[in-house]
Amino acid sequence: MPKCSYCKKNYEIHKGVSVVESSKGNVYYYCSSKCRKNAEMKRKKKKWTNPGKEK
Repeated sequence: MPKCSYCKKNYEIHKGVSVVESSKGNVYYYCSSKCRKNAEMKRKKKKWTNPGKEK
């Protein structure tokens, strides 16, 4: 099972997208188009919290 290069989740092999850089030969695996687009825009994966929620 490949691991998404953006969100680090495992996904089934027949789903998702594999991207190969022609200049460097690096292979990137993405579980969805959302992860692929966020990675192409060089966004960082962040964990969101609810500031109004009390513990």
